[in-house]
Amino acid sequence: VGEVGLTGELRFIGNADKRIAELSKMGFKTCILPGACKGIEAKEMKLIFIDTIDELLKFGGVIFDENAG
Repeated sequence: VGEVGLTGELRFIGNADKRIAELSKMGFKTCILPGACKGIEAKEMKLIFIDTIDELLKFGGVIFDENAG
């Protein structure tokens, strides 16, 4: 959840806690957020904080593996 800048940075998003709550209701188990959103907590969802698209690509098979919980 977030906004990507032209240089690949992930930007802060407003109401992230409400968005995460809705994603949880929809059955999502993992959410990737901009590092600027650190401090947000979710009881039943794994939150991953990254600062750039490059960091996201490094996760690759870990995040997008169907068997990863």
